[in-house]
Order: sequence, then structure tokens, then C-alpha cells
Amino acid sequence: MKNKDRKEINIKITLGWVISVRRHDLGYTQHKMARAVGISDLTVSRIESDDGITPDNNTLRKIAEYLKIDYNSLLTLKPVGVKSEMQLNQREIKNMNAAQQEQSAFSEQSNLVRRLVLFVNGMSNDFFLLSTDAPQKYIEEYCKWYNKWMEDGGQGDPLEPLRKKYYVNLLIDSETSDREELEAIIDGKKVESYDLFRYWDDK
Repeated sequence: MKNKDRKEINIKITLGWVISVRRHDLGYTQHKMARAVGISDLTVSRIESDDGITPDNNTLRKIAEYLKIDYNSLLTLKPVGVKSEMQLNQREIKNMNAAQQEQSAFSEQSNLVRRLVLFVNGMSNDFFLLSTDAPQKYIEEYCKWYNKWMEDGGQGDPLEPLRKKYYVNLLIDSETSDREELEAIIDGKKVESYDLFRYWDDK
């Protein structure tokens, strides 16, 4: 093959890439690994995508054990100085200016303004908090979809329907945090809330 016909393939060896490749080699799904390690499917997806978060050392050790990878090898790939997911989330909330917090005349009509949206589930302790610009009507449809998704086994990314059309950032959920951390993030801010249990019969 002539040099001019050669194509260089540059693969950046990142923590997420190594975890993803090893998981695929072992034939494990993200869902299966999430359950084994004790995190959500979405968290696994974000780790593998190097999506601005990195697992803490305890979670990283569990991942290493599950995937049969040397823990210290993974530790060397862990970015130094990367803010924790909680710090990134708090920064995003802080950066929401008055125009995003207060509904303008336009936003009252379109609802296309980035805001905090909290999902709870009846009397359970389950919750997740998003920053999203999805309109209220679409979020209500998503609540019905979510219940059906859970009924069918809850496989894959539960936020996929929202991500396809709108900005979505998962700030915190009950799989990795508790109510006290949720309250610390909200701390008097304007939050749009949906109880998934109310949409169960409408799915």
C-alpha cells in the first residue's frame, strides 16, 4: 500500500474508552454492569462517553473488579483536577441567570427555557433532577413513557426520548445521592416538579 493511501487512526485512550471496550469484550451490557456496580445505567453511559464526569475511587474499584481490570491501571487514566459531578451540576445551576429562572412572556408561550425539573415517584424515595428546556407538554408525555419503560424492565438510557429533541443534563438522582443532597442543590430555587406516579394510569 502506498503511503498516500494510508489512513492514520488515532484512538485516544481514556478511562471511558477502556471501560467500554473491556465491557464489550466480556459481552456485558451497560445495564448488567450498572446493577453489578451499584450505579445507574445513565451513569455507566456517561462514564464510558467521558461525559464530563469521572467515578469516585470506590466506584472505580468496583468497576475494575467487575471487568477484571487492574485497579491501578484505571486509576492512572482518571483525569486529574476534574470537578466532581456535584460541583459541575452546582455550577450549571448557579449559571442559570434571571431570564432562565423567571418565566418571560415568550417562555410562557413556548416553555422553551432551560430550567430545573424534578421527577419524584409517589411515596417512594426515588427522584431525579434535570436541567432541560423541554416544554411542559412534552415532559408530561415523557412521564407516561417512563412508566411504560419501567414496566418493560427499564433497559437503556431513561432520558433518551428527551435527549433526542431537547437539552438535558441529569444533575442528581436517588441512585447516587440522597434527599439532603437534593435539597442542598435546590436550596430555594424555582423548580418544576412532576410526580411519575400520577401518570401511571395514563400511560
